[in-house]
Amino acid sequence: GMQKLMTPDLTHAPTNLLGGFAVLDVDKRQSAALKMMGHRAIFDYELSVPRYNETPDMLWPLLDSAEPKMPLTVENQNSSSAVDIAIELQDLKEQAKHEALRIIAQLRRALIALGGITGLNELVFFLDLNEVASLSDETQTGLMQTAQVRKDRSEIMNKMPSVPVRLTLHDLEKYSLNDRGRGASEDGSMYGTCVSGSSSVSGTVFVVEDEFNVDSSAFDGFQIGDIIVCRMVNPAWLPFVQQAGAVLSEVGGFLSHMSIVAREKDILMLVACSGLDTLTNGMRLDVTTDGAINPIKPQEMKIKKTA
Repeated sequence: GMQKLMTPDLTHAPTNLLGGFAVLDVDKRQSAALKMMGHRAIFDYELSVPRYNETPDMLWPLLDSAEPKMPLTVENQNSSSAVDIAIELQDLKEQAKHEALRIIAQLRRALIALGGITGLNELVFFLDLNEVASLSDETQTGLMQTAQVRKDRSEIMNKMPSVPVRLTLHDLEKYSLNDRGRGASEDGSMYGTCVSGSSSVSGTVFVVEDEFNVDSSAFDGFQIGDIIVCRMVNPAWLPFVQQAGAVLSEVGGFLSHMSIVAREKDILMLVACSGLDTLTNGMRLDVTTDGAINPIKPQEMKIKKTA
């Protein structure tokens, strides 16, 4: 029951919605998916993030990775088990979210239009809704300066390392997982705790050394399907995470933000992994849904180290 609740099959979850299109002919698949999901985005509730209608290339990796499935039929309609009721309520939340986001998409369109008319352009997203409502010929210059200051400040903050605190995000991620994960065993095999993903993956290692680096340059050389290896998954990496074959991190838990996002998008994610420091860029791995991490050994294992 607990496992069913942790990985419920929700009709209105994005992966299931897209799975319904994966069974269509290729020429119809993309247009149908865009019609259903075009009003959504990587960060659904962030107004400044383009919707899939505006950047379809961000939707295709999700569509390509979706498991083809016929639309789910409602089974156990009269089931009264607590787990089944909880799953039904989760799906109701997903359906409400999916429909409510249409309003967010319309609000974004209105803000873009307002930004164009007033000359604020993307600075409009650095104002709150009360300030937007007060925009006029008299307030425009002052609000533009306010928005510019906030934009500059946010760019500086993104580049600054976090101020040390007693409990860091790293600590919180670490403590959120009671199961410490099996880590590396005596025979050298590696494991982690699988918090997301319905199928095992083979891919090439891509190591991200600095968990606080939010610049896209951290992913120079990243290829779709690569396996991201890191100490902790930064939420700013989501565009790359959703294109990854799998994600392996040293810390994290079932309830961390990125685990929840990974489950929504059916990305294979293992947390509490140990032995990751033995993995280097370009290595090939098999990663399984039971938490095993297996390097794929080339036929000839004579690795020559050059000075």
